[in-house]
Amino acid sequence: RIQQGREIIKGTLRVAAPLSFGIHSLSPVLPDFMAQHPELHVQLQLDDRRTDLVAESIDVAIRIGTLKDSTLIATKIASIPRFFCASPEYLAKYGEPKTPVNLANHNCLHYSLISTKEEWGFSKDSTTHNIEVDGSLSTNNGDVLKDATIGGVGIAFLPDFIVADALADGRLKAILCEFVPEPMGLYAVKLSRKFTPAKVNTFIEYLKEIYAGIQ
Repeated sequence: RIQQGREIIKGTLRVAAPLSFGIHSLSPVLPDFMAQHPELHVQLQLDDRRTDLVAESIDVAIRIGTLKDSTLIATKIASIPRFFCASPEYLAKYGEPKTPVNLANHNCLHYSLISTKEEWGFSKDSTTHNIEVDGSLSTNNGDVLKDATIGGVGIAFLPDFIVADALADGRLKAILCEFVPEPMGLYAVKLSRKFTPAKVNTFIEYLKEIYAGIQ
């Protein structure tokens, strides 16, 4: 029955996703989905701005962080871990902060796609805290922050899919590990309507299966 369902998935599926997530995380798993549904044509739009599903005829939008538009139907796919991180060179030059309060003395690079307010959140002893930070670079693209952090510009607060490789090979070091950063929600968003095309539900279910391991 599953195989029969896959055979009838056809037409065009328009997907929107943030640029860095699309490149690092969605792009590697998309070929398998397309191989399962060879009659489906996928149009993938990568953009760090928030797309308008109606105006741009988007079937599914991948969104990360806090959702604001209540007219859309959102399905949570996973929670994405985040890390406070810096390059070994930066830490050798400026020292490693031991508590989040110490971040006030460091150049903290801001990811404006999540929030325009320069504030980082973390948990300690089951309590959530927010701390204001300040720095010389603010951008809506995580890869720009990653490169700047590797280059020793400052400290960043970035999701796993952007910094995992740099943490693994030592270009970046995770810091303040005992202060657990708040994870980001990964959502698949679709229009609110009575009938949802099978291609949309199939894609969302595929994402849930793929990213189930990072719940």
